[in-house]
Amino acid sequence: MTAFINQQLINEMIITKAPIILGEGIPLFGKIEKPIKLLEANATAFPNDFIQVKYSVSY
Repeated sequence: MTAFINQQLINEMIITKAPIILGEGIPLFGKIEKPIKLLEANATAFPNDFIQVKYSVSY
């Protein structure tokens, strides 16, 4: 996915957050070449305590 971000081919991003603390983990993205703004957030909460956030991407 990082390659698509770096080529500015992503216009929407949906990230789901789980209520679990891992302590360590793999980064969600690799090296991003320049800053990205995430705009117009819209969140949905689910009965299992997951939260899904939908963003528009601006380069």
